[in-house]
Amino acid sequence: MNGIYTIQWYSYIPAGKSGYWNMQGGLTPAGVKWNQHLMGGNVYLNCDGNSPGQGGVTGVIDCSSFDAIFSYPENEWFKVTCVYDLDGETWSLSINDIVQFENYPFAFGSAVFTELAGIDFYSASTNNTMYIDDLICGPGVLSTEDFQPEVFSVYPNPVRDILTINSKAAVVKVIVYDVLGKTVLQATPGIASPTVDMSSLPSGAYMVKVVINHNSKTVKILK
Repeated sequence: MNGIYTIQWYSYIPAGKSGYWNMQGGLTPAGVKWNQHLMGGNVYLNCDGNSPGQGGVTGVIDCSSFDAIFSYPENEWFKVTCVYDLDGETWSLSINDIVQFENYPFAFGSAVFTELAGIDFYSASTNNTMYIDDLICGPGVLSTEDFQPEVFSVYPNPVRDILTINSKAAVVKVIVYDVLGKTVLQATPGIASPTVDMSSLPSGAYMVKVVINHNSKTVKILK
């Protein structure tokens, strides 16, 4: 792999809770027990449980010291943007479009960078409570507009039979899940502001995932 890649998601960390992630610099071959391949440092948010709204990146296995620190908001969704330069083997982090640090090296102990294999969201302590949503990625340094979730609304909620998705752009796919996470309905309308017939579903709570322009967002619907 070469070039520049951007990975973005939204995180939510309740007050006093912690978060963690790292970048994996190599895949484990199929059929082999997973082998952690840390690369680019560990990212901790409120690591000690007493540093609310403060995060840091480090090249050691714990949060005893940081190479760079940054801030993030508690009790609200915030945007995390990681830009990885695979040729230069460095990366940068932005929170809500504000750069927190740049040119952090792909380095961790004796590990050798192979590829941008994945982002590892791991519970690094019993205090970890970090929610993740709307994770997307792509080549290049993508603009803010590239990452903005498409604006849409759904009505009525509660729904009786027909759910309307009000959108400016075409809805690529709609997936309806029950409370157990089972897919109970799918549609590929391909038009803006489509409707979804939910009349065959029993009363209850459902999660409706709406996909627009490679972005997705899930909303809760009652019937």
